[in-house]
Amino acid sequence: MIKNDHDTILQELGTNLGLNLTFDDDRICELYFDNRLNIFIRSADDDGAIIISTILAEKISEDINYNTILDILDASADAYVHGGNIPVIGRDEETGFIILYQICTASYLAQTKLIDTFTSFIQYYENISKSL
Repeated sequence: MIKNDHDTILQELGTNLGLNLTFDDDRICELYFDNRLNIFIRSADDDGAIIISTILAEKISEDINYNTILDILDASADAYVHGGNIPVIGRDEETGFIILYQICTASYLAQTKLIDTFTSFIQYYENISKSL
């Protein structure tokens, strides 16, 4: 099993963003990006993954376009095809919030800089949030 140093990966992301980032005792780093977007980066040390997440919306708009729903489902299916490592949208059963998250596997983290993933994640958020 690949064992990445998540603390170093997070610190490197922080350096690229001009921030001092660290995990808390629960192995979560919470940051406000661009003073408007609350992002969580969680280290799942047991399986070597890092999970990036944010709230897209508190609920789905009742007048959401059918094609938007198909786009969301298609993008989520891409995660299956690519073994994860791309943003996926889900709904938190407890709160009803619509969540955007990305699971970065250990092998993915070994070959991809987290700043590249973070940047793509933010871009995906910007594109999809307009539809919800």
